[in-house]
Amino acid sequence: MGLSIRVDDRQTCYNPGDTVKGCVQFGSSKDEKIQSVVIDFQCTSEVVFPDGSHYPCRATTTIFSFTQQLHRVGDALPTARRFDHSWPFEFCFPTESDTISVPVLPPTFMVNVSNSTVDVRYNLKAVLTRASLRLFSLLSTSVNHALTFSPFRYGRNYTFEMQKATTSFLARSMHLLPGKCDTELTTREQLRTVFHKTTLPQALFEFSLKHPRQIVKGGSFPFMVKLDLLRTKPAQLGRTPLIGITSLKVEVKTMLAVNAKGHQDVITTKQVLLNIKRNEYSEMLPLPEDLQDEYFDLSYLGVMTHRLPRDFETPNITVTNEVKFTMRVYCEDEGWDWECKSDPRILAADVGRVPHLPFLLQDERPVQHRDRPRYSLDGVQDPPPPYVEPPAYEEEA
Repeated sequence: MGLSIRVDDRQTCYNPGDTVKGCVQFGSSKDEKIQSVVIDFQCTSEVVFPDGSHYPCRATTTIFSFTQQLHRVGDALPTARRFDHSWPFEFCFPTESDTISVPVLPPTFMVNVSNSTVDVRYNLKAVLTRASLRLFSLLSTSVNHALTFSPFRYGRNYTFEMQKATTSFLARSMHLLPGKCDTELTTREQLRTVFHKTTLPQALFEFSLKHPRQIVKGGSFPFMVKLDLLRTKPAQLGRTPLIGITSLKVEVKTMLAVNAKGHQDVITTKQVLLNIKRNEYSEMLPLPEDLQDEYFDLSYLGVMTHRLPRDFETPNITVTNEVKFTMRVYCEDEGWDWECKSDPRILAADVGRVPHLPFLLQDERPVQHRDRPRYSLDGVQDPPPPYVEPPAYEEEA
């Protein structure tokens, strides 16, 4: 029979204070030396909504997580039949979350576009450890229970909720999927932060990078970070909040793939450059008390320098760039890490030549002319041309 989880009287929606009961069952055809049985109870949420390029944006956060030890070494085994065991468990849905500064449950999610969904998942995972031949083996199983909410009208703001609540959760991470846009790589996400139980400001986070496809050639590229905060009901706040951005960092990772015989068959892929541009911005800006229903802009404009290494002399090279942006938002003694990551295929050149790379990708050893492979587009190896010393490579200041 193996390891399984049974949930008694499963509901379509759970509220704070509700109880989840069930048991973990394990059956075997022989006597097993069971060392421990542990069950985890976790709730996560995922908000999915389309962006301007019709690619879905996803934001996932963990609402709560509990662990319960059902069996330890030395405990008597609860046996229903020979070699069949069952351990009952009981979890109570909490009234507070362990992820935000004002942890009130159940969660509320706000979006301003249609075709959006919110998926709340309850997950029970059991792990059984057994001894075998002086070793320990793990056996695990999990049960997922999902609740999905979606808007039903177009042109309105929608609130997804299991029950009326006074607070919401902050999205933790997302991905940049710019489609086939050649001129600008932009991501936007509207989120709700928590300053106070009765105040729910809205914020619009935006990161943009001009001319992302030109990264394959190297150079300097401007990027912009913008955080718009819309604060409502300031009289209920009772104090002036502070909001700031720290630890701005942009990473560009360049990879080269050598394609054999002109058929785009990758025979080796090597990361040849990891260029990191880090900018610090630590000023905390107070919001005035008389601000009502107006946007407060916190913007930062930086320049990313991306320099390619010396080139590998063959036309059958695919250059792939991946842009990753991270920042830390600090507000009301709480900090959140945000991460945006581009799809590397979007920023890849089809076939490119990267100048002055003085080593083979396989072993990074210096090469002479006789060692340098040259393939034409039809897969036929070209005769070696006269060897020319590559130009000196000078480090930029």
